[in-house]
Amino acid sequence: MTRAEVRVAPARRRASHVALGHVGRQIGISSATLSRLERGYLPDIETFSKVCRWLRVDPSEVLGVPLELDQPSVDRI
Repeated sequence: MTRAEVRVAPARRRASHVALGHVGRQIGISSATLSRLERGYLPDIETFSKVCRWLRVDPSEVLGVPLELDQPSVDRI
């Protein structure tokens, strides 16, 4: 799933007449947090992880980063 597809997800939720609270409970976050995410607020890492798991998407796909880090850059950290 791309970043664009993630941005389309709220419209799909509304078109399906699924309540924020219902989706929030499935994800494990509050409806207020889900509402903020749908309005473009950035999640903390834990919330981001929960949403990615619920969407069944690899976080690297959303972030647009490669799946594998080259070993030399890991060693420099």
